[in-house]
Amino acid sequence: AAVLNAGLVFYAAGKTDSIDDGIHMAAGILESGKAFDTLEKWVVTQNTAPEEGLKKLEQLV
Repeated sequence: AAVLNAGLVFYAAGKTDSIDDGIHMAAGILESGKAFDTLEKWVVTQNTAPEEGLKKLEQLV
């Protein structure tokens, strides 16, 4: 579901020429680990205790 949703967002934002291309782009990003890397950066940036935030994230994975 996340790949479909992200694919639609990429298409709606004009990042891809078709929904199918958007889905493939989203799948590639997830498979490459870039999405998780971005989530980790977001947790560190948004958390008043970055180490604790990263520990919680790791527990969820």
